[in-house]
Amino acid sequence: SRVEPLEDFFLVKTCDGGLGSGYGAWQIAARYSYADFNDDDILGGRGENFTLGLNWYWTAYARLQLNWIHGRVEDNGFNASPSVVSSKYDILGTQFMLNF
Repeated sequence: SRVEPLEDFFLVKTCDGGLGSGYGAWQIAARYSYADFNDDDILGGRGENFTLGLNWYWTAYARLQLNWIHGRVEDNGFNASPSVVSSKYDILGTQFMLNF
């Protein structure tokens, strides 16, 4: 089933000159991931990342999603090649979704 906010997101001017608004629904998420890409003659390294996400449900049919991923890949345990190095990365992603 879909998330249905108690009150949809809206912003309108009222008859008395004020503002009427609804905030939709907010959701915070976090995730940790780990993967080992080393196996026999495959030296892919080991990777781990942490994801922090924020979802804003405007209505039951519209949502804005933001994700920040911070991770690293460490070199393989064999040090067989000087081209294999460790690295860190950050990814920022956004998505606007309409669901019919």
